[in-house]
Amino acid sequence: MLKIAILGDFIQTPEFDIDKALLKILQGTDFNIANLEAPFIHDNSHPSNGRSGLYQKISNCDLLKKLNIKIVSLANNHISDFGLEGFQYTKELLKENDILYFGAGEDQTEAEAPVVYEFNGMKISVRGAMSRYLTRFHAGEDRFGTADINAKKISEALKQDHSDIKIVYNHWNQEYEDFPEPIYKEDAEGIIDYADLIAGSHSHCIQGIEEVNKKPIFYSLGNFSLPNIDYYQCRISPYRSKSYHSFFPLITFSETGVSYEIIPYVLNPNGSILSTPSKESQETIREQIKIISIPLNLKQGEYLKFYMKHRDRKMRKPLTRNHKRNSMNLKGYRLKYKVVHGIESGSAKILDKLGLRKLIRKRFAAVIDKIQKA
Repeated sequence: MLKIAILGDFIQTPEFDIDKALLKILQGTDFNIANLEAPFIHDNSHPSNGRSGLYQKISNCDLLKKLNIKIVSLANNHISDFGLEGFQYTKELLKENDILYFGAGEDQTEAEAPVVYEFNGMKISVRGAMSRYLTRFHAGEDRFGTADINAKKISEALKQDHSDIKIVYNHWNQEYEDFPEPIYKEDAEGIIDYADLIAGSHSHCIQGIEEVNKKPIFYSLGNFSLPNIDYYQCRISPYRSKSYHSFFPLITFSETGVSYEIIPYVLNPNGSILSTPSKESQETIREQIKIISIPLNLKQGEYLKFYMKHRDRKMRKPLTRNHKRNSMNLKGYRLKYKVVHGIESGSAKILDKLGLRKLIRKRFAAVIDKIQKA
């Protein structure tokens, strides 16, 4: 039998704290996996874009060890914020502390390779990849970066993988959406045929759980601890309210299959302190997971219609399997968002000068809120 926890997006900071009940659970597993959302850096490191970047605010792996995290995903859109140098230093530090990593590499072969962890005579392989939208971060034959989500390639690799337990942990789906992209739901349902479990991150909020042949797909685990504080010449804005209620699955692998328990927690407004909610709040979180999981049972065509109707960002087109089309759609979305946001901000300034903003906002709150969500 094997017991693990899988944690969502994580940046280590001195402010991080976790209550004793949650810590006891994490220290009582055989090991844990997390998404390391940013690199470790040197004091003289500079962002690869010349402007800003996220990084681990703690320069060692002591916190990872305290939380019993022995494997981390580097398949995310911030691991390259400080370029190849930051990536190499991160790998070096993890290796020195016997923490395994997957999902990124100095070339495509390394990025796509799984990590294999041996425990009590069992071989556990873990692999992961990153969203199709974020192609500029993908590794190439001679370029460092992350693995790309290619369901066919992942499935073929899993077929050749003879590990006892096979886990896939992807960085995908849209930020703040309650439901996964239709294309990723389709991908996950294909990949799970050859894996034992799939988990996801990146949306900064929890998404539903789908079970296929009694094997779970956790589409998004939300933030584990990703504080909205100052980084290198940038500050993460406070998250939407849905981001502060989250969970991690406590997973048991046994001869009878895979089972899991939902462990709810809440984050403080800064996003760095985890605590156990009241029993009432725990039930609220569990009930919310049940509600957003119901549509995942729909067939692909029906789910696409559901997603188009219930997605939060109405102006952003769903992903396709064409990288160029995705890139064009994303540029179009950013332009539309800039125009709409500019109109809303400009209108607000004029209304403030006239002393009418509160009145107008009260009358048209639903319309303004819908624009701001887009």
